Amino acid sequence: MGQPQVYLTKRFHTCATLAVWLLCLAGTGTMKSAQAEPSDDYVTSDTPAFFETRPSQALIYFVNDLSASKAQIYLDDTAIGILPWKSYTAAIVKPGFHLVWGTSEARWYEFRAGWAYLLRLVRVGTLSSAWVTDNPGIIGALVVDKELGYVTTSGDSLSRLRARAAHDYQSAVKRAGTELALPYRKRYHTLDLEGRSPTAQHAQQQ
Repeated sequence: MGQPQVYLTKRFHTCATLAVWLLCLAGTGTMKSAQAEPSDDYVTSDTPAFFETRPSQALIYFVNDLSASKAQIYLDDTAIGILPWKSYTAAIVKPGFHLVWGTSEARWYEFRAGWAYLLRLVRVGTLSSAWVTDNPGIIGALVVDKELGYVTTSGDSLSRLRARAAHDYQSAVKRAGTELALPYRKRYHTLDLEGRSPTAQHAQQQ
């Protein structure tokens, strides 16, 4: 598995190709602030941000609306950033197999070129959490209905996260093993959002 190339998406787009209705949501101006408390580690914008897919890369939305805790996100040996509760962020990555880890359980995901993905953080038991794949077409509704803020991690915090990513990546690889996280399937949606371990739960159903 090659080294990932990650672009943190900081520029707002005036259009999005996930669905036409995202244009209307991004332009309504009715969004209220989702920021719980100010932080030097990140900046939260209450203006909805949606992004265009790229033919040669994958677009990933990370949403923290279910865990009620702050998350650190890493993709392979690259730091994505900090994601407080009731917020979201996005990254554009090269297609292929990537390890998503940090506050959550370390898991491998396959991201395809030209596709958009939605990962939502859920609690798994009392001490751990996991990113669950969901329908990327609902990102606009999630942001507006749950009043989620778009988060950009500050430079100093991102530098600290990058140092940890370089130091702990191999350990995360060992924890993840070789199992690939299941992709989004409509019939898995309800079970996933109840917070049960997606991989274990769905493996028992096969």
